[in-house]
Amino acid sequence: MKKVIIGGIFSVIVAVVTGVFSLHAGQAQIINIISPDNQDKDYVAVAENLLNDYNQNKKEIEELKEENNSLSESGQALSEIQQEKELLEEDLKNEQQKNQELQEQNQSLQEQVKNTPSIEYKTIKSYLDGVEMTEIEKPIALVNGKSFYNEDLIKQVFGHYNTGFELETDKLYIGEKKLLDSLPLSKATLYDKGDSTSINSGECKDLSGNKFSGILITNDHYGRYISFLVNKNYNKISGVIHVSDQTPNGNEAKIEIYTIDENSNEVKVFSSPTLTNLSEPVVFSGVDITNAKIVKIRQSGPGLGVHAVISDAYFYNE
Repeated sequence: MKKVIIGGIFSVIVAVVTGVFSLHAGQAQIINIISPDNQDKDYVAVAENLLNDYNQNKKEIEELKEENNSLSESGQALSEIQQEKELLEEDLKNEQQKNQELQEQNQSLQEQVKNTPSIEYKTIKSYLDGVEMTEIEKPIALVNGKSFYNEDLIKQVFGHYNTGFELETDKLYIGEKKLLDSLPLSKATLYDKGDSTSINSGECKDLSGNKFSGILITNDHYGRYISFLVNKNYNKISGVIHVSDQTPNGNEAKIEIYTIDENSNEVKVFSSPTLTNLSEPVVFSGVDITNAKIVKIRQSGPGLGVHAVISDAYFYNE
C-alpha cells in the first residue's frame, strides 16, 4: 500500500511541475491514485496544497504576463512619443532655419529700399535773361532732394553764353577742358578768408605814388588771412607785395604763405621781410606749393599791421 502511495505522490509532483494536469481533473486523479478508498486524508491534503501552490503560481505567472504585456505596450507608446518628439524637434529646427533665411531676406530688402533713391521729375518753364527757353520735358530731376538738370537745358544755357562744355562718360568739362598753365588768384577757388581781407582791393597807391590793385589784407588785428583751394593742381605761386599809403607810421608786419595738405598739416613756405609804409614792393616768385591742397596767405606781426596788397599773383606749374 505504501509503495502505491509513494508512487502516487511522485506522479503528483511530476504532474505539478510539468503542468500536465488541469486544475480539477488533476485533483481527482491525484486523490484516486493516493487513496482509492479515500482512507489516507493526510496525503490528499498534501496533494491539495501542492495543487493550490501550483494554481497560485500559475495565477501569478498570468498576472506577471499581463503586467509584462502592459509594460511592453507602455514601452511601445513611450517609443512612439520619443519618435514624435524627435520629428517635432526636426520640424522646429527646419522652421527656425526658414525663419533665419526670411530674416536675412528681409534685411536685404530693407537695405535695397534704403539705398533706392527717391526720384521726382518736374516740368517747369525756364527763362534765360528774361526770355522763355524752348520747352523741355522734365528739365529737372529731384534725386533725394537734390536737383539735376536735363542735358538739353544745359546745352541751351551754355550755348546762350557762348561757353562750351564737353561730356565724357562720367565727367562734364565746362569751358577749358585742360588745366590752364597758370591761374590768377582772383579766379582761383576761394576756400576761406578773414574779416580783414578782401579779394579785390580796388585801386591803391603807396607813398611813392605807385598804383596797384589785388588782394587786400588790412591792418585790423583779427582775420588777416585768405586761403585758396588748389587740390595739388599747381606747384608754384608768384606775386608782388605792396604796402598802401593807408598804413600808419610805425606799423609793421610780414606776409607769410603756408601750404596745407589733406591731413591739415600746415607748412610755412614763404615769409617776406618786415614791411612798413616805407617799404618798396616785394616780389616773390617760384614759391614751392607742391602737393598743397590749400594755400593760405596771412599777415603776421606784433600789434596792428599794415595795409598790404598782393598784386599780379597767380598759381602755375613748372
